Amino acid sequence: MKKYLQLTIAFVMLFTACSKQEVPVEKIKYRLEISAGAGGSVSTTGGQFEVGSTVSVSAIPNTEYLFAGWSNGDTSNPLKITVSENISITANFIKKKYALTIDVVGEGTVTEEVLSAGKEYNSGTVIKLTANPAQGWEFKQWTGAISSFDESIELSLDAAKSLTAEFQIIDDQNALYVVSYEFKNIDPNAGVWPPGSQALLGLSSKYSRSHKTAQEIYDEMQEIYNQIDVHIEEELEIFSNLRNWSNELNSSELESKQVYLKFQDSLRVASSIHELILSKRNQLVQISSEAPTISEINLEQVNRYIGHVGEINGLTNDAAYTIYLLVQLMKRTNDEFEISNANEIQSIYDEFSNIDQQLETVLFTPREDLLRNHIYTNGIDVVLQNLGLLTFEQLSFEEKVAQFDYYTELSSQEVDRFKGFYQQALQIDQNSDDLAEGMVHVFNTNYTKTKASAAKIGPEAAYRYSVQNALKRHTLFRYTEAKYFLWYEKPYENTLEGLKARKADLIGIREENERLAPQFGKVETASTGVDWEGYDSVFNPVFFRNSRITEFDANIANLERQILDLGGGHDSGGSHDSGGNSHDSGGSDSGGN
Repeated sequence: MKKYLQLTIAFVMLFTACSKQEVPVEKIKYRLEISAGAGGSVSTTGGQFEVGSTVSVSAIPNTEYLFAGWSNGDTSNPLKITVSENISITANFIKKKYALTIDVVGEGTVTEEVLSAGKEYNSGTVIKLTANPAQGWEFKQWTGAISSFDESIELSLDAAKSLTAEFQIIDDQNALYVVSYEFKNIDPNAGVWPPGSQALLGLSSKYSRSHKTAQEIYDEMQEIYNQIDVHIEEELEIFSNLRNWSNELNSSELESKQVYLKFQDSLRVASSIHELILSKRNQLVQISSEAPTISEINLEQVNRYIGHVGEINGLTNDAAYTIYLLVQLMKRTNDEFEISNANEIQSIYDEFSNIDQQLETVLFTPREDLLRNHIYTNGIDVVLQNLGLLTFEQLSFEEKVAQFDYYTELSSQEVDRFKGFYQQALQIDQNSDDLAEGMVHVFNTNYTKTKASAAKIGPEAAYRYSVQNALKRHTLFRYTEAKYFLWYEKPYENTLEGLKARKADLIGIREENERLAPQFGKVETASTGVDWEGYDSVFNPVFFRNSRITEFDANIANLERQILDLGGGHDSGGSHDSGGNSHDSGGSDSGGN
């Protein structure tokens, strides 16, 4: 029995061992996610791994990048990861940084567009460096990583670099220090209003709500106006003195080239005054933008304060002529004294000598042709002249319609002429700008800009075109409105056929208005800014107001009732609903509020 029991136990143990081998235990797996930040990659992106597995991953930086560590704070590369759970890890990279060292020889400073000198920049950073000579010094050259004689250079950092900016004392005995100044004309976007136009069309520059009184606006503008007057006199006096000085020099010998430097310094003073004048005038325009929102304001008075256009444009012309005198003095100085940079001075003079001839071709001749072309005609004046001693009311219905037709035709032709005038003026300006940009020397570039600015036709062409364009649309809608009232003067028989004819005529006027409207852009009744190329007038329409539209529809409805009363029913001449909608589309959307 004992032996039997031992055999049974051995059998059970053997059976149990066999059972364990047949059902093996599956090992646990975890997900490993490996990614790379900007500037590099990784050798593996991970996957599913059994617990306890070891995975090796390398961070691979791109060119001009460095490995900065893993998102878990480890900086090993390659990194060995033992999988014991789900893991997500990122390789971080940073741009290489290079030092830029700048030395200065002489007296002057260097400005950097991105950081201060001596700091480190990310690899690939493009830096603009500008050498600024101290008073009495001039920039000589860059040496080191870049060799250049230009004051401003651009440097791309792909390694540590060193530069030296060299300055030298201005040699008053053996060099001629040439400075260029640019005198600007009135900015065509400054919001000048054509005198008298706002009374007719409500023209304005951009509005801004103001809580000032009319008198407060007047007082502010008067004060700045007076300041501009003083500055204009100051600049005019400088130019007058320089012209007199030049006349005296033409009949005498030059004592030294310091005469040229003094002449040039006077221009510097005039230039600073000129900038101040333009700044003051911009202040006036800014204040004027508040005016239309103030009750009891007189826009004509505001417009007078904004004046000085002619005087400031005249100053620019004086400046151009004075620079011309300066160049003549430059030539004499270069001829009579031993100057180390004589070739440079001669090169400026040679290029300058061709400028006026080119400007004559590009600017002055077409400008004079345009100014001599008196294309302005007032359609109303022509109509009144044709009437002679008659008043408009004395004309027959057919004669009134003919005069309206004639007035509309004149207005259309007038706007087309002004549009061509405006476009030619813009082209002349563009040609003069192109000429200026083609100059080799900055001095001559600025002279060309100054001379062109003084001789530009100015914004008047744009404003006149804008006003006339607004007048054209105004005329067309006034024309159709006038026809509506004129047709009530037309004799109609008080019969069914007569009423139908009157209704058909009124519907026809409404359809004419609808036909004309798409030909002309929507007339904005809100405030807008002034844009030189796309400038469009803003005016408060006095035609086809909502009350007129209502009156128009009411008259047609009344005619329809009369036709119904006479037993005519709704004829095919047009319905009240369709007619009213077409009229709203033509009059309200395109012509008024």
